[in-house]
Amino acid sequence: MKFLKGLLFVFGVMLLGATFKMDQGGDMPFIAFLFYGFFAISVLIGWAEVEAFVW
Repeated sequence: MKFLKGLLFVFGVMLLGATFKMDQGGDMPFIAFLFYGFFAISVLIGWAEVEAFVW
C-alpha cells in the first residue's frame, strides 16, 4: 500500500507541474512533468531517509 501511495504522489506532483506550464505550450508541459517527477522522487527518498533515521 505504501508503494501505491508513493506512485500516486509522484504522478500527482508530475501532473501538477505539467498544468503549471500548460499555458506556455511547446515542450514545456512535458519538461515540467519530468522535472516535477524528479522532485517528487527526491522528496520520497528524503522522507524514507528521515523515517529510517527516526525509527
